Amino acid sequence: MGREARSSSKAPAVEARIRTRAGRSRGILTHRELVESGLSGRQVYLWRKRGRLLPRGRGVYLVDSPVEPPGAREMAAVKAAGSRVAVSHPSAATLLGLPIDRSLADEAAARVHLSTTTNRTTTRRDLRIHRVASLTNVEVKWLGELPVTAAARTIADLAPLCTPRHLERMISEALALRLTTRAMLEAQVARSSACNGILKLRAVMAAGEPHVTESEAEELLLDIVHGAGLPRPETNVHVEGFRIDVLWRRERVVVEINGYAAHSRLETFKRDHRKRRTLQLAGYVPLEFTYWELTGERARCTA
Repeated sequence: MGREARSSSKAPAVEARIRTRAGRSRGILTHRELVESGLSGRQVYLWRKRGRLLPRGRGVYLVDSPVEPPGAREMAAVKAAGSRVAVSHPSAATLLGLPIDRSLADEAAARVHLSTTTNRTTTRRDLRIHRVASLTNVEVKWLGELPVTAAARTIADLAPLCTPRHLERMISEALALRLTTRAMLEAQVARSSACNGILKLRAVMAAGEPHVTESEAEELLLDIVHGAGLPRPETNVHVEGFRIDVLWRRERVVVEINGYAAHSRLETFKRDHRKRRTLQLAGYVPLEFTYWELTGERARCTA
């Protein structure tokens, strides 16, 4: 059997390995990973020439996809930078779903931010590398194969660039999304150097969440509903055996208003999960809003 025939017989297995490996890493593979999966150097060249490999940095490719999957840009940056790096700062906040203001969102769209303890530098305009004194395992969260600074570390990194109000919103959302806990945030503050941003973060955490009664939060939501021209809902009713804050019965939409303190308790988490599952099975659409969304992101609440 000739070399060409042997190569052709191996092609389906090689392509399967590449698809599997690319699927785990958001469609991004390095030249070395392609060769390890069975392509020769010439085949890599031919795949690139045929448009099956789209360059995303030196020796880094988007494989067989005309559209970048979510996180592909960040994964490409990590693979281009090498080991001992993590997506960080506004790029990490975006991946984790933390609220950031327009200027930080624009920065995340313009450049991928990476943190590293090495002396690595870059001349690429679409990358920003932060040299940091330490980046421990507890400060890195893995989203599949993509290393991202954990929520507590991300908040601490962004603290110098945020107002106290913005920090409150990020903390609230991180806790509501169960990305971190107060204990983890406090440990992160203790590990961090006492710069102005950390002092600001410490003060925000010491102040705690503003005290908002259930009726006040409900009135905030009703005011948003009225301003958006939506029909007035029922409030404080029981549906499927659960007490519901706000209900649009005909539309089968229910809304719960949550403060982040409740989210940190395991029993509350289990109860809320049962409630959401029961309501979904009964054909309702359950939505949740935090105090910070009601006060700082009113348009998002009615989108």
